[in-house]
Amino acid sequence: GGRAVATGTGAAPRGAADASGVPPTAAGAALQPNEPRRLGTLKSFSTAQGYGFIQCEELFSIYQRDTYLDKSQLPESGWRLGMCLEFDCTLNARRQPQARNVSWDPIPLLQDRAAAAAAAAASSGGDAAGATQANSGAEKRSFNASTLEKLKKLLKLIHEKQRKTAVVTAIDLQGAGSEPESETDIDYVTFVLDRLGEEKEVVATINDFVKMLLLLMLAKMLRKQHQKGRVEQLVRWFGVFSSTLETSGDDVKDHFKDVLTQMKSHIGHAIGENVALANPALSEKLQGSLATLASKAAGEVPSAKAPAAA
Repeated sequence: GGRAVATGTGAAPRGAADASGVPPTAAGAALQPNEPRRLGTLKSFSTAQGYGFIQCEELFSIYQRDTYLDKSQLPESGWRLGMCLEFDCTLNARRQPQARNVSWDPIPLLQDRAAAAAAAAASSGGDAAGATQANSGAEKRSFNASTLEKLKKLLKLIHEKQRKTAVVTAIDLQGAGSEPESETDIDYVTFVLDRLGEEKEVVATINDFVKMLLLLMLAKMLRKQHQKGRVEQLVRWFGVFSSTLETSGDDVKDHFKDVLTQMKSHIGHAIGENVALANPALSEKLQGSLATLASKAAGEVPSAKAPAAA
């Protein structure tokens, strides 16, 4: 199908132009260094004029206008009106908000077995666009207000470098899927981990109790996430946190054996159910990490040293 494009025949975007009728330009644009990245909705775009607007209520409340989107920020394909975007806000010389460093698929989804199989079939059949759409969840890029508020809270915590709090909040959100209005396929944990930086830096900034909670959640997610690239990412994170977890502290050792039993159960089910874990190298890596944890529970293997958490 063709792209969804605003033709300019409808109502003008809020704050689309000043009194002269001239749209905002990129001239003099500067990033706002003390602001978190924003989430917004693609409201309009004119291919003829080469620009459009993003609806972001937070920025509108400050600047009384929608956020300008230049054609240079537009991907070649795969976009539509109403989809969710993540972006940095810049201001032009007239202090009008503009979007930069736009992410067009910012919200990771938990992909079930059927969706993963559809993506694999599209890929093997040479349908690259279909495979990309199935892998990214491109068919579902509109999210309810409750979901967006939760994600905005996580972006704010990440911006403030409250990594531990961001991880704990994501774990809580991931486990609260039965709440009213919850969209149960949102991958809050990956949303945070994707934005925390290098793995060794993340490991250094969260304590062992949070690592233990995160390991348990990663084990659970391996039963729900069947998208190959994301499964590989979850297995890699599981390995990183398994190798650096210290189990000697009272807050960990009092719970660790029970948590380990739960992890073994979830991973056993995941290996039997998750087609991505049919890859021997991947499943062996996961089982190796689990064996490391079992050895730590038995007091046989010292934990790998990592810089102390803040």
